[in-house]
Amino acid sequence: MFICIDQLDENWLQGEIPEYSKILINLIQACQHINTQSNFKNRIRAIIFLRTDIYETLMFNDKNKIYQDSAVEIRWDTTALDSMFHERIKRYAPGPVSLDVSRKSNCIFDVRNVRHGATPFTHILRRTFYRPRDIIVYMNKIRNIHSADKNGLYSSKDIYGAEKDYSLSMYQELLDEWGNQRPDILKEMMVLQTIGVQSFATDEYVQIHKQVLEHDDRGRALESLRFFFFNSIVGQKITANWEYVCVNPYMQLDIEKNFHVNSGLKDRLMLTENRSTRA
Repeated sequence: MFICIDQLDENWLQGEIPEYSKILINLIQACQHINTQSNFKNRIRAIIFLRTDIYETLMFNDKNKIYQDSAVEIRWDTTALDSMFHERIKRYAPGPVSLDVSRKSNCIFDVRNVRHGATPFTHILRRTFYRPRDIIVYMNKIRNIHSADKNGLYSSKDIYGAEKDYSLSMYQELLDEWGNQRPDILKEMMVLQTIGVQSFATDEYVQIHKQVLEHDDRGRALESLRFFFFNSIVGQKITANWEYVCVNPYMQLDIEKNFHVNSGLKDRLMLTENRSTRA
């Protein structure tokens, strides 16, 4: 029998974190005790679903040992997401549609490459947090605007046409996900919108953050920027490419480098790629 405990982030509220942390620690230790008792072996398994960022804030004995011995971190990469979505395609694709399955998830598009030479599926991934539900939301937006044609495949026009609605959904998802834990999340997103371009420097963010949130604390602005970075709302350049923690979890924040807003938020925040384009 499996005992599965989920939705533990719903009470992760700013003013109640210290007290709720104690409850979570007791829960983790109780489940660990159950799972390691010989009389429960092969009979009961207690499974906790907990966000990694919350687990990292907890302080208790054997925290690292429990993580190494018992935790399974669910993290998606390009290959896994492509395979997952391709399985959905094979299962639900209409019979009359002819698909080149060697192209994996790209087989449902009538073009091989779109903007910046990316494949359609890569283009979509670059606008997500590398979560299955992000891809599903984007594909639903594509399906909503698609007009049926002879080959039954989606076009580059469908991909681009879905970007604005998807961007709005991504923005609203962030507000829903973080609204309780970060009461200033809406104003923090306004900081990005006020900057107006996807790429910006640390000092510019700090200056606008002070204006929008009406304070004079550089540390507070930097904490906000760190939150955006470690949740892949913004990324930084690695070699020649912009990357995000959701893709590269070993990235380290460098305040000397420019930041780049996730392209999935570009339309909702009304951002341009650079200042010359905006001018």
